[in-house]
Amino acid sequence: MTRTALGVCTLIIGFFFAACAENMPHITGISPKFGSEGDIITISGSNFGNGSDRSYLTIAGERPTASTYLLWQDDMIKVRIARPGMSGLVYVFAEGRQSNGVLFRDRAAIPEIPRTTTGKGLTISAITPRQLLPGGLVTITGSGFGAARGGAEVTFTWNTSGRTERQELPVSVFEGGYESWGEREIRVRVPDGAGSGIAVVKTEGGAQAAVTAELAEGRGRKIMRDGRDYLISFSTDVTIQEAAVPNTFYLAMPLPVQTASQRITRVVSRSVEPFVADHQGTALFQFIDVRPGDNRRVSVSLVTSVYGVETSGVQPTAAQDTSLAVYKSCLAASPLIPAADSAIVEKAASITGRERNPYLKAQLIFNALVKELTIAAAEPWTAGASALAALRTGEAGPAAASLLFCALSRAAGIPAAPLAGVLVLDGQTTAKHYWAAFWIDGLGWLPVDLALAAGAAPAGWTLRPDYALWYFANIDNRHIAFSFGETVLSPVDSRSRVISRDKEYALQNIWEEVSDGIVSYSSLWSGVTIEGVYYH
Repeated sequence: MTRTALGVCTLIIGFFFAACAENMPHITGISPKFGSEGDIITISGSNFGNGSDRSYLTIAGERPTASTYLLWQDDMIKVRIARPGMSGLVYVFAEGRQSNGVLFRDRAAIPEIPRTTTGKGLTISAITPRQLLPGGLVTITGSGFGAARGGAEVTFTWNTSGRTERQELPVSVFEGGYESWGEREIRVRVPDGAGSGIAVVKTEGGAQAAVTAELAEGRGRKIMRDGRDYLISFSTDVTIQEAAVPNTFYLAMPLPVQTASQRITRVVSRSVEPFVADHQGTALFQFIDVRPGDNRRVSVSLVTSVYGVETSGVQPTAAQDTSLAVYKSCLAASPLIPAADSAIVEKAASITGRERNPYLKAQLIFNALVKELTIAAAEPWTAGASALAALRTGEAGPAAASLLFCALSRAAGIPAAPLAGVLVLDGQTTAKHYWAAFWIDGLGWLPVDLALAAGAAPAGWTLRPDYALWYFANIDNRHIAFSFGETVLSPVDSRSRVISRDKEYALQNIWEEVSDGIVSYSSLWSGVTIEGVYYH
């Protein structure tokens, strides 16, 4: 071939490839570069086409469904992230032509190292295993942890969807999370609600060290989603009628509990500073030497984040790690949860039969109660007898139904706990409510609401179309819990008189405590008021 012919061919080939390159889809940017399930991402560029059947994009090799596309035009595509964990290269395919790749990452998968400077001598060399399961035992090795825990703690990344910032989830004392603490080794249980991100060791002096950890999947999927921040307030008014000095008056005001789907984010205001800010899940207030005619008011406003919980693909095994603290604390019988009563034991056995899978046993109990109980939205129950009365009569309110579920589950060997709190109704008013949760190894606490599953909703609550099935192992973001299990307080002074309150928004044994000097008084506890709602 002559030089002239070669030059002409080269020119033609160059022109051909230049023409093709001009028509190739090209991504110039993606915003945001990090996101979570439900977020909308925008891909900018050129030659994307008009969104015909032969045009699509992929994220980490996965094609979004047609319903997730919000916009497709030649220079811009908008698409909603359909599920968590979508991290990888984004490509646009237009009429069979593939664009360049641009990286998009799921926000939850990005470890964020704390900004606090690591203290001298505090280091983490390893975490074993690196894959987390709720309740699983994790060993953190390094140096500078301190000979004893004291005020030190370990936190994991809270496995929530929809927030832009990382949130910490402390190891749970309630779940028996701290097994051992030494200068070079810490052994902790992964708290319910932990996800991929980082584990952080914090010393009493404020030093921090972090290591990455990942959420293991295989026994099912549980996600906290659709978060709401509620600004709530509640108060108590006390009027002293007859008293002699010296005397002491205590109020134990329940606080929203810290669970895998709910955290107190900040206290906005208090009319009085508490004697103890967090006394076993209550704010303890103290008044000394009150006199006849005194009026004392305690009001609290705070913000709590509440997430819905959704589970799917649950594949638990019959094997259980009964060394976990929840098997000791949440299998025991109590006056409220008579799990050892012969009628309860017999009923649990008749429902579960030969089933050995704890998840399926809990489901059998749930379905049987929803079918057999007549559940009313109002609460016709008396403390101490409600679970047995419900079993005997076949009638119950939300509390009795939840306590009976817990008693039968415990009798069947499944850790279970009642929850008390409020429902946020359609008009942002509240109603006292009771539900429950059961524990499954590798998944953590799974919620159940028998009353709503039976259609026993209070006025002002709109039921989901699938309520009969959905409220097993799922919960919405409109349940605010003020107690998880039974809150059993000890008197501050053993010589004081203690006052309990039934049918309240917390299952708590002591609400008020007075010394002998206080002869008579009256107290008025307000309901829980929603002052504002903020959507994530």
